[in-house]
Amino acid sequence: HIHHAEMREVGGVLYVNDGDWVESCTALVEHADGRLELVDWAKENALSFWQAPPVRRPAAAA
Repeated sequence: HIHHAEMREVGGVLYVNDGDWVESCTALVEHADGRLELVDWAKENALSFWQAPPVRRPAAAA
């Protein structure tokens, strides 16, 4: 079966499924202050792989 990342409360108990790193690039992070966070690496880094092509500037007039 496929795991989907989610955090929800069920009957007063926090249910956390960190998903599947290989299939969905999600992970569970516990911060130093005890907070839990689901990280979706693919969504957070979607634009980091795209780079605009360099802009050619016209040469200065002589």
